[in-house]
Amino acid sequence: MIAVTDERKWTESVRKLIWWYFWLWVLEGALRKWIVPGLSTPLLVIRDPLLFMIYAAAFQKRMFPTDKWMLVMVLMALVMGVVGAFTSENPMVALWGIRCNFLHVPLIFVIGRAFTIEDVVEVGKWVLKLSLPMAVIGGAQFIAGANSWLNVAAGGEGVQMGFAFGKIRTSGTFPFSTDLVSFLSLQSAFVLYAVLATRYFSRNLFWIGLGSLIMSVVVCGSRSAFVAVAAGYLILFVLNFTKGQWVGKFIKIIFATATLGLLLSTTELFQEGYEATKERFEVAGSFRDSVIGRFIDMFEKPFENVIYAPPLGHGIGVGTNVGTVLTEGKYSILDGEKEWCRIVGEGGVFLGVPYIIFRCSLLVMLFTRGMRSFKQGNPLPLFVLSAVWFDILHGQWGRVSALGFTVLAAGLSLAANNMPNEQTQVDERPQPVRGRRGRSIYAEKLHGRGEVA
Repeated sequence: MIAVTDERKWTESVRKLIWWYFWLWVLEGALRKWIVPGLSTPLLVIRDPLLFMIYAAAFQKRMFPTDKWMLVMVLMALVMGVVGAFTSENPMVALWGIRCNFLHVPLIFVIGRAFTIEDVVEVGKWVLKLSLPMAVIGGAQFIAGANSWLNVAAGGEGVQMGFAFGKIRTSGTFPFSTDLVSFLSLQSAFVLYAVLATRYFSRNLFWIGLGSLIMSVVVCGSRSAFVAVAAGYLILFVLNFTKGQWVGKFIKIIFATATLGLLLSTTELFQEGYEATKERFEVAGSFRDSVIGRFIDMFEKPFENVIYAPPLGHGIGVGTNVGTVLTEGKYSILDGEKEWCRIVGEGGVFLGVPYIIFRCSLLVMLFTRGMRSFKQGNPLPLFVLSAVWFDILHGQWGRVSALGFTVLAAGLSLAANNMPNEQTQVDERPQPVRGRRGRSIYAEKLHGRGEVA
C-alpha cells in the first residue's frame, strides 16, 4: 500500500494536467462558439500549452515514452517535416502537419502510465454525469433551428450542418456534430461497462447515462452515432460467448435499452427526432450503400489515388483545414474528410503508406493489450477501444477536437489495463455472495459479487 501511495504522489501532477486536457476537450466548442468566438482561431491550439506541461512533468517523473513507438514517431516526423517544408513551400504548413500527425500521440502512452483503471472509471463517471446536460443541450439545439445562437458554428459565424426537415445536427458543447458523436461513443462504452462494474456505477448514474444516450442518438442526426453505439453493444454480445456468466447482464442491458426507448418514444422530442433521422437514412439510401459502401470507400480510395500522388507527396499538413487556408486552397483536392486520402496525398507512397501502417499498428497494440486484460477478467480496455478504434485508424487528426478525443480515449484504453498494485487476476466464476475465490479485493469492489444493478 505504501508503494501505491508513493507512486500516486509521483504521478499526481501529471494526472491533474491530463484531467485539464479532458475538460478542455469537452468545453473547447463552447468557448469557440459562444463564450469567446472572436478567439476561435487561437483556441484551436488551446490544449497545446497544456500538452507541453504534461510532457514536461512526464519527463521529470520518467513517465514519457522512450520506447520503439517514440523512436518511430520522431524519425517519421523529422523526415516528413523536412520533405514537407520543401514540397509545400511553406514551413508553417509542415509544422502544423507535424502537430496533427505526431505531437499529441505520445500523450496516449503518458496516460497509459499515469492512470490506472480507477482513474479511467472516474472519467467514465464524469462522462455519464455530463451525459444529461449534453442531452439537454442537444435537444435544445434540435428544437431551436438554424437561426439560433445555439447552432452557430465555431467563430460565431455560420451554422452547423443540417440533416432533414430543416433540423440541425446537434453538436452539444463541441465545435462540430462529429465531435458529439465521439462523446456519445465513449458514453456508450461506459454505459455498457456500468452493467458489469456495478460497484462503481450507481443505478441512477446508469439509467441517466442510458436514457441520455438514447435521446442524444435519436436527435443528433448522425448515422455514425448509431454505428458507434452499435459497436459497443456488439462488443458486449461477443464477450458473452467467452464469458457465459455475463449473459444475464447482456439480457439486462438489452431489456433496459428497449424499455427506456419505449418510454422515451412517447415524448414529442423523441418522435420528431425519430422522424427526422428516419428521413436522413432514407434520403442517404440503403444502409449497405450509404454506410457500408462509404466505409469501404474510405479504405479503398486512398490506394487508388496513391498512383496520382508524387512519391513523397505534396507535403505534410497541406490537406488539413489549416493547411488549406495557408496554401490558399491549392491542395483542397486531397479530400481531407477521408483521412487516408489526406495522408497519401501529403506523404505519397513512401511516407504516407508507412504512416498509415503506423496507425494500424497502434490499434493492434491497444487491441492486443485489451485482449490480454480481458482474459484476466477486465473488459474495460476493449469497451473503451470500441469507442475510438475507427478514430485511430481513420479519424481526421487534422481537426483539433477529433485529435483530442483520439489521444484521450486511446490513452484511457491503454490505462484501463493497469490494475492498482499489479492486481490483475479476476476470477469471474460464480461464487456465493460472501466473495469469489481467487479475486483481489479491488476486483471484488470493481465487479461486485454478481448482483445486478
